Amino acid sequence: MGVLLLVLAPGTGRGQNQTEAPLASALHPGVASGDFEFYVDAAAIGPADSGRVVLRVLLQFPLQQFLETTKKNAAELHVLALAYEASRALEVLAAQHQRPDSAADDADARRERAEESDQAMSALLESFGDISPHTRVEARPRLAAPDRADLAVTDYQLAEIYLEMPPGDHLLEVQVENLSRLKKGLFDKLRQRHLFATARLLVQLPDLAAQPALADPVFLAGHGTPQQYAARVYGLLNDSLHVRTSIWVDGAARLDAAAHDRSGEVHWRDSLFVSTPGRHDLAFHTSVNPLPAGQYVLTLTVQTPTAQATVRRSFDVAWSLASWKKSRRALDFEAETILTEEEHRVYGNLPLGEKERYLDAFWQRHDPTPETADNELQLEFEHRVAYADAHFSESIRGALTHRGKVFIRFGMPNEIQSESLPGHLAGAGAEALIEKVEDPYSIADEEAMGVSAPSETQNSRSGAEQAHLVSEAQRVVGPARELIGYELWIYNGRGAPLLPRDVIGLDAGFRLLFLDNQGFGQYLLRKSSATLDIPGLPASY
Repeated sequence: MGVLLLVLAPGTGRGQNQTEAPLASALHPGVASGDFEFYVDAAAIGPADSGRVVLRVLLQFPLQQFLETTKKNAAELHVLALAYEASRALEVLAAQHQRPDSAADDADARRERAEESDQAMSALLESFGDISPHTRVEARPRLAAPDRADLAVTDYQLAEIYLEMPPGDHLLEVQVENLSRLKKGLFDKLRQRHLFATARLLVQLPDLAAQPALADPVFLAGHGTPQQYAARVYGLLNDSLHVRTSIWVDGAARLDAAAHDRSGEVHWRDSLFVSTPGRHDLAFHTSVNPLPAGQYVLTLTVQTPTAQATVRRSFDVAWSLASWKKSRRALDFEAETILTEEEHRVYGNLPLGEKERYLDAFWQRHDPTPETADNELQLEFEHRVAYADAHFSESIRGALTHRGKVFIRFGMPNEIQSESLPGHLAGAGAEALIEKVEDPYSIADEEAMGVSAPSETQNSRSGAEQAHLVSEAQRVVGPARELIGYELWIYNGRGAPLLPRDVIGLDAGFRLLFLDNQGFGQYLLRKSSATLDIPGLPASY
């Protein structure tokens, strides 16, 4: 899921009679994790007759991506929204991270605190599995298009759910099941499991019957008649920021709007005034053309002579065409495939706009011919991704598999030895296989791993060497020596590394052992003669 940041607004200190209403919601929209991608924006939009708060949950589905996954022009969905009590968790989080900003703080310090809070919130969201929901709402929306082949990557469809909940702190979990598409795995098909994804976010609902009260801002996209927009990404193909909200006041009031970046610099301000009590529906809009790519926080504050209320919501600005032509999941896949573990950690803590700048800078930095229009390295990367998708697909796309990631980074091996149901590994042949992986100088012919070879080679090993191989065979292959299939990838030299930094310092080459322990065609890297640095794969085996 996307990283969420909750900002608790400190008191203003403008007078003892002034108070500030609770922050109305989490800062960022939720981004689903699972078999597909969707976005969630939860907004407190008004008081309910029961004295509770109406929470509107807006779901945004990238239509082309979703229907391509479904392989149909329509999809039936089951949506389940669950709300949990989260007051104590938020109190703990606030106590840990409520450090007032100092005028002496520089941009780097403020950015570091924002990243720390991002990480704390992400960890907090993973710990709500054993709490019973207090509110549960279901819906059965339908996504459809006349022909999915005619869809643009930016086309989306919305679905809404409304919940009534008491003021306070809540964790919202939204589960979406694609009833029109079963999962690919054998067990999943046997159990009739559909494609499934979940998004979580924290919301803090104010008492909208208080005075003054301020509803969460609702973000809009488009020109002429903008529609609601859960993803909140502006820039190249959506260059006007439209926001609307509602206030409840008992007299004259001023509503201030300001947008600042993650370092705290304000890039835009505006104000609206009302002179009469009651509910007022207000709207702001501005061009984002002056804003660099990155993430911004929109702060709305309603001010009366005696009190004020504040809400904050983020939005991203992206100017790269890739950020609009690709889903967030596709961009994150690209980063996971080409970056080192350390680079990927840095990338993962960035919001969308800054992720765009990070990847753009990466490709520019590694462009072998910067004086030409094409980046040959990026074209080679795309070629390898397409090949991996075509040849290494398992229950997931080929480029995301262990074999696919290795191929993209190091190219095709000089030789692939593969076998299904390798019965000869039931004996000491498993040790022979492990030895061939560990020693890139040995000849890796199939006879050397046959039935007759182990007795010959075993006699030449020392006791310590034999004990090590037996231990490794038990760890890698398993103590029962049962193996459904394996692939041994043999690089006689350094392969064809995508980047110069991917060169492994072994002139004799290196070897990688992929095992299919379950018989489902899922080959996992279990043994390597070289140290790798690929996100999602352990560095050594």
